[in-house]
Amino acid sequence: MIAETDVVLVNLGRDPETTRLDQDITPWGVDDFEFVPLSDLEPIPVDDQNTRDDTTTPFSGDMAADRGNGRDDTGPASDDTPPEDIDADPAPTPVALPETPPAPTNNGRPTGETPGTPRVTPPSIAPGDDNAEYGRDPGATPDVPPVTGPVADYVSGGPAASSYNVAIEFIGTWTTSLQAAFTEAADYLSTIILADIPDAVVDGVVVDDITITATLEGIDGIGGTLGSAGPRMIRNDGTYLSATGAMTFDSADAQDQFDLGNWETIVLHEMMHALGFGTLWSLMGLTSGSVAGGDMRFTGANATDVYQTEFSDIASADSGSLLGVPVETDGGPGTAGGHWDETEFDTEIMTGYVDTNSFVSLMTIAALEDMGYDTVFDNPYSATDLNGPTPGDPLLDLFV
Repeated sequence: MIAETDVVLVNLGRDPETTRLDQDITPWGVDDFEFVPLSDLEPIPVDDQNTRDDTTTPFSGDMAADRGNGRDDTGPASDDTPPEDIDADPAPTPVALPETPPAPTNNGRPTGETPGTPRVTPPSIAPGDDNAEYGRDPGATPDVPPVTGPVADYVSGGPAASSYNVAIEFIGTWTTSLQAAFTEAADYLSTIILADIPDAVVDGVVVDDITITATLEGIDGIGGTLGSAGPRMIRNDGTYLSATGAMTFDSADAQDQFDLGNWETIVLHEMMHALGFGTLWSLMGLTSGSVAGGDMRFTGANATDVYQTEFSDIASADSGSLLGVPVETDGGPGTAGGHWDETEFDTEIMTGYVDTNSFVSLMTIAALEDMGYDTVFDNPYSATDLNGPTPGDPLLDLFV
């Protein structure tokens, strides 16, 4: 059973722009989901009660008269026809005159329109200036892109067999703007994690890399519990990498943090927790010391090396820098033990506090490498390591 990470907004006298992500670790329960298939729809019969036979001829006036006197004047006279009823000089058949069409309303103008008023024609869309680039004829009007709405799910990355893919299943009433932070964060993680990891089977379903359930629901309104995030199921192959994760947010707090400009940073921060950052370190054997002793460190070799160079001013003043990266030991149980130390690393995205100018450090990417993900970081301890360009400022690149 893996612990989730509860995120609580608490003001402890910090800078007004800084929000505490005080997280209470609560065991995830095992939810039983029953998927009921749609039943076959019964075909809807056509209502033919009003079906009309247009070949039926209505009664004419003459026919009505005939029916009134019981005779059929259209046939020949019978032998017993009284002489006075025989018409030696019948009247000619009347000529059917064509119907006169009704006069046009307002001389053909729409009803209510004033004569002499020019019609207003909406202007057409101006031709695009990228016609040649997209293979359109010169002067052609480009198609207007459709308006897209919230999606039910999303998968990042390239081919499943060779890429790291983050699958997201959205539950609740989402807006496109709130969902965008998830899709962009998933895309970013698929760019820094280069290699596929072994598939996992969860409840009989094959999971390629990781599936995250993103839930938006009412919890306790603005200013209370923002949400929770963490792994749900992990691989039992000795890597302990997440197979499934969950991210749940209070709908009121989510919109509030979006308006404050913090939402994208929060989503990326919590998605990394779902991958196991901070939440699976101890299980993976990547920590030393303890929260109670105030000396907890992340001991991954790559992150420890980068600590010496990327944060050289901090490491030079840290007598234990070669032992590992300082981990937060203050705050609630969801903050302590699962983040970089706030005092030392301040605005780095994986401290326990969210800041408007957060950034992803190379040390954080190196920590993912230490956890077993093959990232863009050039791992000198692996002969088969993949590596690539490191995003200089991913939050700026993605969310501005």
